[in-house]
Formats: sequence, C-alpha cells, structure tokens
Amino acid sequence: MSDTLSIETIRLTEIHIAPYQRAPIAAHGAKIAAEYDEHLVGILDVSLRNANYWMLDGQHRKEALLKRGIVEATCLVHKELTYEQEASLFKHKQLDRKNVSAYDKFRADIEAKNQAALTIQEIATNAGYKIGRKNSIGEISAIAALDRIYNRYGADTLRRVLAITYNIWLDDSKAVSGTILEGLALFLDRKPDTSRSEIERKLATKSPSLIIRKAKVLRADAGGSVHENTYRAISQEWKKRRAPRKEEKT
Repeated sequence: MSDTLSIETIRLTEIHIAPYQRAPIAAHGAKIAAEYDEHLVGILDVSLRNANYWMLDGQHRKEALLKRGIVEATCLVHKELTYEQEASLFKHKQLDRKNVSAYDKFRADIEAKNQAALTIQEIATNAGYKIGRKNSIGEISAIAALDRIYNRYGADTLRRVLAITYNIWLDDSKAVSGTILEGLALFLDRKPDTSRSEIERKLATKSPSLIIRKAKVLRADAGGSVHENTYRAISQEWKKRRAPRKEEKT
C-alpha cells in the first residue's frame, strides 16, 4: 500500500462529516443497524486532513455501528488530499450508486470547485433562484437541464432563460421544470436576435402548463425529443395574435 493510503482502526466519534456529504437518512442507518452483518459493513473510507479524519464513504454505516454500541471501525485512510480533492473523490464514489440525487452530485461539484457547477450556481443565484432538491417558487431542482443548457448553448443563454422564467413565471414551479427550461433555451438559440423584453411580453400570458400540454400533443403526433417539441409549442404560442375585440353594439 502506498504512503498516501493506510488501514487503521479509528474511533467513530473522531470521524467528521464535511459539507459535501449528503445529509444522513435516519431510516437507512437504522436499517443497516437492524440487519447488521460485520462482513457486509466492510471498510469505511476516510481522509486524514489537517490532523482530523473526514468521512469519504460510509456515513450510514458509521451511524449504524454507533447504534449497535460499536465505537471503532476499520478504515481505509486517504492522506494528503485537499478539501476539493475529497469532494471530487466523494462524488466519483457515489456515481455508481443509483440512489444518489443530482443535487447531491451537484453539491459535491460545488465543494470540489468544479468551474461549470460554480458558474451555473452563480447564474441561478443572480437570476433570483437557488438550486435545491425540489422545484418550487424560487428553487430549481432540474440540475441536469441546467447543466445541458450551459454545456450546449453557453452561459449567456442560461442567463436569459432564467431571467425570463423569473420575470414572467416566478409563481409557477412548472416554469423551472427541465421541459420548459430546455425548450426555452432551444427557442432562444434559434431566435438569437429576439429581445428578452419582447419574449417576456408575448409569453407572459401563456402558462408553462399550457406549453407542456401542447408539447405532449405535438410529440404524440410527430415524435421527437421533449425539448424539441417544447420549442415547437413555445413557437406556436409566440406566433399567435390576439383576436381583435368586437365592437359593442349601440
């Protein structure tokens, strides 16, 4: 084993939890404790940084061991990692696990100072949003959509998308669904010379739910991707003109 890795027995109370870790799920730790098998617990992954131990992998197993009255565990100790390297290693260890949410991966990227994640978070914050676990008023959970927009169309398009949804649909959580965000990004990409104020004026009376329903109908009729049909639905609503009011009879 290299000088930067070692196997050690460590008191569980000496292993700290860094911000890049997911919040523990009490039921999960309790289940491991109830079905305890020392052969399945395995070795915990920790980092030795600044003379302190930090959990890399095994937070729920640590909680289960404590519930069983076990105070020490065998650990694989990683040495000489920076905080950012820890966060990156944590993320990569979680990628093979299906139960890790996009938010937890994004948060690990933030702690690892991943530039794309930092830029996406800055854009969302400046637009008035926070990135979280659920779509709600002022909160976006469609992290995969934000990432695709940023990588496919660039930071400026992502800024415009979030500015538009915030200005005209802030009170509607469906406005920050991946469907709307990516469809609007494609619309902006194909109509780059259209001003934001004009877009906001024309779409302000159209609800995200209406656009999503129309996109589903279009997709059922002609196939294609969700965001392509959302773009088509937005385009159709964009082209509509209000019917002139009929003059009242005197």
